[in-house]
Order: sequence, then structure tokens, then C-alpha cells
Amino acid sequence: MCREVARIVQESLVNIRKHSSATQVLVRFGVHAGQWRMVVEDNGRGFDFVGRLSLDDLDAAHKGPVTIKERVRTIGGDLNIESFPGRGTHLEITFPQKAHLAYA
Repeated sequence: MCREVARIVQESLVNIRKHSSATQVLVRFGVHAGQWRMVVEDNGRGFDFVGRLSLDDLDAAHKGPVTIKERVRTIGGDLNIESFPGRGTHLEITFPQKAHLAYA
């Protein structure tokens, strides 16, 4: 699970560098309500939508980072992305502290 979480952080930072033109990035990791919680925020360009979308919403709209969505599913987590075009993105991932990997 640690490897998957590290890869999610890595992929997030690569995507920010490639696509966002951000000058600031904040990564936070902790425990909230019995779950691990990771937040990645930047002040870049944002996605091509306004507001907050869940993993299901992102899938339905064919939006969001495919690799990150797959990795979040693998650890049994949930993903929310809040986009503020021209002002940045807030990506939040929560997952159980004792997750079982869901490899296909």
C-alpha cells in the first residue's frame, strides 16, 4: 500500500509540473476519522471544470488523471478533485488505515 500511495504522490507532482504552471504545491498526509487522508493542492491552472467532483463523477464525465484514479481504486480509496480554473486544484484522497489491495 505504501508503494501505491508514494506513486500517487509522484504522479500528482509530475502532472502538476507538466500541466498546471503552478508556482506552489502543498502535500499533506494524516489521519482523519479513522482513515488516511492525503491532500495535494496547487495554485496552477486547474482542470477544465469548476467545482468538486468525486471519483464516480470524474468517471462519468471522463475527467481526471486516469493513473491516479486507478491507483486510488487499488488501495480501496476515494478521490475528490476540486478545481478552480486559473487558481488551482485541490486533490483529496482518503483510504482505510488497514486497506487490502485490490489488484486485478
